[in-house]
Amino acid sequence: MDRKLQLQQSPEWTDDLIIYEIPTKSFTSPNGPESGTFASLKEKLEYLKDLGITGIWLTGHSLSHPDHFYNIWNQYAVIQHDKLDPSLGGEEEFLALIEEAHHNGIKVFLDVITHGVMSDSPLIEAHPEWFKGGSWGMTDFDWFGDHEDLDDWWVKVWVDYVQKFGIDGFRLDVATYRFDLWARIRSQCSALGHPIVIIPEKGPAVQGVTDFLQHGFRISNNHYGLQEQSRVLSDLPSYLQLVNRLQPNMFQVKVLYEDDSEAGSGPEHDYVLTLAVEGKETKPVPSDGRHEGYEREYFLLSIRGIDPSKQIKQLFVMDYDSNEWQLENTLFPDYRIHRSERQGEVILLSLPMRLPTGQKISFQLSCHDDGWEGYPEEKTPYVAQGKRSVFGYSFIFAPAIPVFMAGEEFDAQYRPLPQLSPHLFGGQDAGCGKWLYGSWIDWSQLEQEKHRAMLEDVKQMIRLRKKYRSVIKPLQLGKDNGNSQPQSAQHQSLDNLPVPYYYQTPTGYLLIASNPYHDKDSDISVTIPDFSDNRIYKVTDEWNGVYSFRLTGKQIKERQWRIKRDQTPRGGLMVLFIEPLESESESRAATE
Repeated sequence: MDRKLQLQQSPEWTDDLIIYEIPTKSFTSPNGPESGTFASLKEKLEYLKDLGITGIWLTGHSLSHPDHFYNIWNQYAVIQHDKLDPSLGGEEEFLALIEEAHHNGIKVFLDVITHGVMSDSPLIEAHPEWFKGGSWGMTDFDWFGDHEDLDDWWVKVWVDYVQKFGIDGFRLDVATYRFDLWARIRSQCSALGHPIVIIPEKGPAVQGVTDFLQHGFRISNNHYGLQEQSRVLSDLPSYLQLVNRLQPNMFQVKVLYEDDSEAGSGPEHDYVLTLAVEGKETKPVPSDGRHEGYEREYFLLSIRGIDPSKQIKQLFVMDYDSNEWQLENTLFPDYRIHRSERQGEVILLSLPMRLPTGQKISFQLSCHDDGWEGYPEEKTPYVAQGKRSVFGYSFIFAPAIPVFMAGEEFDAQYRPLPQLSPHLFGGQDAGCGKWLYGSWIDWSQLEQEKHRAMLEDVKQMIRLRKKYRSVIKPLQLGKDNGNSQPQSAQHQSLDNLPVPYYYQTPTGYLLIASNPYHDKDSDISVTIPDFSDNRIYKVTDEWNGVYSFRLTGKQIKERQWRIKRDQTPRGGLMVLFIEPLESESESRAATE
């Protein structure tokens, strides 16, 4: 048998994805809380089309336990991957949902629970040899036990979803485990004439097998909400440059010794350890010899300052985006350190890169895991909370695939499902949970002006993203992204506003600036390095859509542009399209 697989390129429509995560049971409530179905979701597709969504991540389709996690039904407590949950509807309703989504230009991605099943699953009784160990209170698949029938069954399950229902791809929960199986799945789907995308939760990604990560780069933290100090909020261009470099300050390291003492490279450990990025290497993806032809990239790191008299119990490497690699990582096996070699006080490491060269990047504003156990009781787990500066400057206008949770678009007031517990396991304190998956979407909130205004502003952001799709598209790491790489604009502001950025389009410049203050309007002066003082430019306010006028480059530079305070209608942002006039005669005519 030929074990080489033809690697699949991402479908062209990947560049236009705007992904909206839907918890199926709480997105709609036709008969009270947790009563959403495929049919009731289908009725909301017109709303999503009007919003501008092009992809939905459906976090609920297969037979699952009613209260294993946080005391509510959810996809992650799966019982049978290949059986639809009857409380959501049957195959006819599911197919109708997918077909209607496609009719509205919306791709559909299913959530895949990769690690295992609930311990009372009939699958365990039928095939006990397929399972080994457990995690998350469930029983795990024995992915590396050489079970060819398990492999074939797994491939068939997901290819069948594509062939039978027209599913467009899969989001992989926790870990990928077997890249070779997903390579087979996407290859078979491509042969059926239905190319798909594979979206791992955390990564690492593998070029030609996966397409992008669910939270490639996160704007929120599951336990604390919006990462207020993140550079993505204050200087998007430099943030994008950072993620594309191999620099020591990308990482911090911590060592736990056998005597339970610690050492690390951060200030909390007095910088005892020093870290250097030595480069990267490319090696075949281990797949037990099942398939060949795809590779993974690895960071090569060196750590100095290890105590030579102590044995190491565990080693942690953290990057700037809160991802963590470990010598042993049972919950996220794709984040195990691949190799460690100790030479006295120096350790050499090789760890899988989250994003290989050429992989497209995504930005996650929010997902179901925001509001995880331990989240502050007084805070809402929604991330944007009506901040146009966050939703626009740092997210929709960023050159990445946007991923966000249902309700963010209208600044939904968080309402937990009545049975939602704040505890991962156990049903105590029902109705007090903060897990965003358990948000009971209250569509009546759109009767209030505050929520309607946010919805209209997000629609405008998405319309503008689509209008300028030739430049606002996901970057590919390590590639020449041309005009899709936003550039910093020169600026001055008394209020220390975020760094404005611009895209150069075939006919002009799209300029993005923001005002994150909710209590005051702010002024900013901006200019683009290419501007000529004497040339005349046509300036259009794309955000408000109320004026278009002509200014010289000098006038643009000297002008104070007012950005309304954030969290108000058409506040928080400035979006200008600046177009050089095409000829001297046109310039003269404009000044007469």
